[in-house]
Amino acid sequence: VLGHIGLPGHAVYGASKSALHGFAEALRREVTGTSLRVQWLAPRATQTDFNDDLAQAFNRLTGTKSDSVGVVAHALVQLLRSSSAERVLGWPERLGVRLNACLGAGMDRAFTAQAQVLRRLFSVKP
Repeated sequence: VLGHIGLPGHAVYGASKSALHGFAEALRREVTGTSLRVQWLAPRATQTDFNDDLAQAFNRLTGTKSDSVGVVAHALVQLLRSSSAERVLGWPERLGVRLNACLGAGMDRAFTAQAQVLRRLFSVKP
């Protein structure tokens, strides 16, 4: 999902996902009419060892929901079996992706609480 929505505390990670999303989108359009297929799965937070204690605290304090690796893997298999180009996992994440695409900077205030939690976790003054 961070390839679609820029969230406080995830600037570099989100930028890398945005680049991959843009690459997949362009490549999908380049191979139109061939036997190749490019699909994009956008999971929300996923429960892995990649998330350190600080990341888990951030998710807990901001109410960020996360899915197990099994849920994400199942969604990937479903996507691969479908003809869909993209799939975003989670609610309200699917809504957030659509709103962010339409409203862009108009969504900035929606993430004020996450920015405040981030500053608290890192003891950064505004």
